[in-house]
Amino acid sequence: LCVYKEYRSIWLGLEVVCRIPRSKSTVFRDNTFHSICKGRLKMLLFTYLARAAIASLLLGAGIRWLAGTTSITDLMLNAVALNAILDVDEFLFAGFTPISIQLAVQNLEPVKMKYSRRRSQLESFGLLILLIGTLLGPYLFLLQPLAASMIAVKKELCGGN
Repeated sequence: LCVYKEYRSIWLGLEVVCRIPRSKSTVFRDNTFHSICKGRLKMLLFTYLARAAIASLLLGAGIRWLAGTTSITDLMLNAVALNAILDVDEFLFAGFTPISIQLAVQNLEPVKMKYSRRRSQLESFGLLILLIGTLLGPYLFLLQPLAASMIAVKKELCGGN
């Protein structure tokens, strides 16, 4: 679920960036971006792509890692560790970015987004489908075979005389 939060943050950020008008130079006045140059736009798009790739890799690796965990205690510990990995960028921003830039980011004027009922429903439906796929896929392809092999080992070791 934390990865889906990251995906949603990336999507909303992309949507905001696409709404900023283009020009030859970036214009930032009164805590608002009035325009953005093509170079900065390309750099932002690259960072969003990198964030999506990292989130996807963490989702895949995390699912495989957690699916192989047999102890409930280890499962909880590993889930918290994966969540901490997703928060590293926020820790780095808070620790290494100058206070003046942090304040500038906090004081940015919010971009107004139009949300229709249909868009909200489509977004919810899309997230539901992704969630079902994320739960059903690992269950069928990772957990069921692991459980079957564990039962087979148990029968071999404990099912005899």
